[in-house]
Amino acid sequence: PNTYNLTVRNAAGCESTALTVTINAAPVTPATPTATNVQPTCLVGTGSLSVTTPIGAGLEYSIDGTNYQGSTDFTGLIPNTYNLTVRNADGCVSAPLVVTINAAPTTPATPTASAVQPTCLDATGSISVTTPTGTGLEYSIDGTNYQGSTDFNGLAPNTYNLTVRNAAGCESTALTVTINAAPVTPATPT
Repeated sequence: PNTYNLTVRNAAGCESTALTVTINAAPVTPATPTATNVQPTCLVGTGSLSVTTPIGAGLEYSIDGTNYQGSTDFTGLIPNTYNLTVRNADGCVSAPLVVTINAAPTTPATPTASAVQPTCLDATGSISVTTPTGTGLEYSIDGTNYQGSTDFNGLAPNTYNLTVRNAAGCESTALTVTINAAPVTPATPT
């Protein structure tokens, strides 16, 4: 980059008047972008990302290196690996930031369970989850309070909605389990 005086000289040594030509400095390439992303959830199967830097007038953003947009937000992204780049008004493109949108977490299957009904000697029942079981799963009979144990003991007669929640927070469809009232003990004979 500089200013140059361009002249022409012929064989007789005569020189033209100079033409001033300026070579500008190379345009600045945008910095590699930074971004925040939102991963898919149990309820929303797509993710999103938002550019945090650089932002400003004259910048455009792409996640495929071909299609650019003025918005810093990309929504509805299916699970995949994306190369986020920034392009300025001079057409210079940043180095890519690789962003991975993960697959949505799997929702646990509707549980199966066995129930022990109250008896003449024990007025409470119990529910034991048979499937699914394993590390990272929690169980609830009210949809609010979860526990790591698959067993619920000392249950009063009632209808319970048994659900399973995984480490990602995904909840299964509820299995309805009814604990019946204790059978009536016959009266003392007379």
